[in-house]
Amino acid sequence: MNLKFKQFREQLKSTSRFFLGLNKVMQVTLGRSESDEMRPGLHKVSKLLRGDSGLCLTNMPVEEAQRIFNEYEDYDYAKTGNIATETVVVIC
Repeated sequence: MNLKFKQFREQLKSTSRFFLGLNKVMQVTLGRSESDEMRPGLHKVSKLLRGDSGLCLTNMPVEEAQRIFNEYEDYDYAKTGNIATETVVVIC
């Protein structure tokens, strides 16, 4: 987990919990079908876990949580395998 995510998580510590892990483990925990889900409807969340994902559980109103995530912006250096968002031409 990188420093920027730790700082973001710390800001929401009083209202939210983040769960990161292997999708299959989270799917088993939530339940993959109605018959094995922990609470009604959680198997639907389980089906959405694809690629790099995690869960944020919060007691904030939906609008406030969406606003916080939409407003959050931070810059970082690209890592190997990232797709460039801009083209830069260097003329020597």
